[in-house]
Amino acid sequence: MNGKERLEDQHPSIQSCCTFYIYREAKRIMRHKAKIDRIDALNKVPELLRPHVKKEVERLWLLDK
Repeated sequence: MNGKERLEDQHPSIQSCCTFYIYREAKRIMRHKAKIDRIDALNKVPELLRPHVKKEVERLWLLDK
């Protein structure tokens, strides 16, 4: 997952495999205590993958409530 190609343009099987890595990156971001650190970590995700990781962070955040 280097973010050089849009995830939406990939074969469904590749998209499916990527969901685990998106989940893992979202969990890594959520380990940061300060909001600014989480924002910085999210901004380091490649631009084409960032919306997917952000959506997963938001999903996981709601599950933790």
